[in-house]
Amino acid sequence: MADPKWFDEEYYLTGKVAQLKSLDAQYRDWKVDDVKKAFSDAGLTAYEHFTQFGHSEWISPSESFDANYYLASKALLLNEGFYGGRDTWTVQEVLASFKAAGLSAWDHYVQYGFAEGVNPSASMDTDAYCAAKAVELNKQAYDGKTDWTVADVKAAFSAAGITALQHAAEFAEQEHINVPAAEDQKAVEELLSEEKPLLPGETPSLDLDDAVAAAVAETLPSVYNLNEDSLDDNSEYTVAEAEFIKDVIKGAENYDKDWSDAKYKIADTLDHLQHGTAVVVNGASERWIADSYEIIKDAKSELSDVDAEGATELTANASDSILNVGKDIQLTKVLTVGGGNGADWIQVDNSNSKGTEAIFGGTITEKDVRTGIYAESQDSISSYKLWDAEEFFGESNKWYSDEAVNLMKGGNLLDVHGSAVTMVASTAKDTFMIQNGQASGKDAEAPGAALSIHQFHVGQDALLLVSQGNFDIPVKTSAEFTADKINQACTVNLDAKGNITLTIDWDHNVFSSWGDLNTSDDTVITLQGVQGFEAGVTTAADFFGIA
Repeated sequence: MADPKWFDEEYYLTGKVAQLKSLDAQYRDWKVDDVKKAFSDAGLTAYEHFTQFGHSEWISPSESFDANYYLASKALLLNEGFYGGRDTWTVQEVLASFKAAGLSAWDHYVQYGFAEGVNPSASMDTDAYCAAKAVELNKQAYDGKTDWTVADVKAAFSAAGITALQHAAEFAEQEHINVPAAEDQKAVEELLSEEKPLLPGETPSLDLDDAVAAAVAETLPSVYNLNEDSLDDNSEYTVAEAEFIKDVIKGAENYDKDWSDAKYKIADTLDHLQHGTAVVVNGASERWIADSYEIIKDAKSELSDVDAEGATELTANASDSILNVGKDIQLTKVLTVGGGNGADWIQVDNSNSKGTEAIFGGTITEKDVRTGIYAESQDSISSYKLWDAEEFFGESNKWYSDEAVNLMKGGNLLDVHGSAVTMVASTAKDTFMIQNGQASGKDAEAPGAALSIHQFHVGQDALLLVSQGNFDIPVKTSAEFTADKINQACTVNLDAKGNITLTIDWDHNVFSSWGDLNTSDDTVITLQGVQGFEAGVTTAADFFGIA
């Protein structure tokens, strides 16, 4: 028996070859004739293989049925109909629902899809074809009717056990029915450009870091492609993970001997860095030590052997103590401080390093510790060197007024001098220090132009503006201002989402005695999840702890 006209043997066999190659490298050299012979040896034609196995392997029977296109067309119909009360259905969700129901794309089309008006490919619009067929039937007054509809045609096709696609392939030409192209082509193309799902049997294309993670977990597919651009991502690995990089690259189906070496960073313990394969460790663009403060400090003499840039994470558990990282360890990337029963004052001197990217107090629960500064316990934190605590808080040569010291003491001090843009208040008292001005040759600055503070508690936490415009002792701060002065220079706005924006106008005359300030831009602080705020009652002064 001849194959039906809607089935294209050569197209199907080509798809089967691609599927086999994607599943196992042993089929890498197979061609269409090899598959045809395997079918023949099993007593099957290509069409018989499709009906028994191929459709459930998601191999398309012809160019007229594109599984990816079909999934996208189905997603569009779901969204147009606001199915399930939403219009955000994705191609991947449609694929998952088909799999959960035990249906292939072809199964769904035959059983439901063509009746629903889902298009099988860009070359055919199901409803438009059925409409064209209805026109011909009405012209002929077929079966005594002149009011055939699209629904009637679909019902007739179903009764005959065929789909619109099958009818078009078998009869459209002899019945002189035009097969219109799909009207949803543009929308489908846009949807597939955003997310084209990986159908069963297709070769996955992986970024290097995903492929390495899969290799570590022993889940790397036998056959895969690597996205070449990801070789330049400079992703971060442990030493053990980095050991897989070379083999993962060479094992890719699309591996090219002319590919340049991957760019990557290593962050690991001092011990792992010292005992890792020299080629792997030295091949990293950057090496960061991830260890406790005690280990790093004790191993200072060994750091040169590792040629590492600094610490991914230093941890110090101290009570009422001073840890001067700038003097003891000059290379710090991320600092975690916590423990003890008192408030710790942490000093970090950035002048001897590439800069402290993030500083944390207490327990850190965030996965990505490099996005901002988070405080979770009663630890005072500063991201610049302040000499020593006695000079800072002591009675002689005291830097700050009693009003400023009262805001700082008894909780966390978070200094946002520099590049910090996101902070999260703790459950304890937090004071956020914001500096402006230039002194001793420093460039003028107004940091925190896009500063964001989460979980600020009015009445407990406080903002503290500090002048760097001169070296007057004590340093001028907003703590010496009256509530009226603060409210003149700072405005508070509440948006519809409940977020509060506080704007500091450095050009206001209340700052006229602060020396040389950067007044070209306001500092805008977005406060999210503010506690204790009362619209129409809370003023800017309340955010500064000034009654």
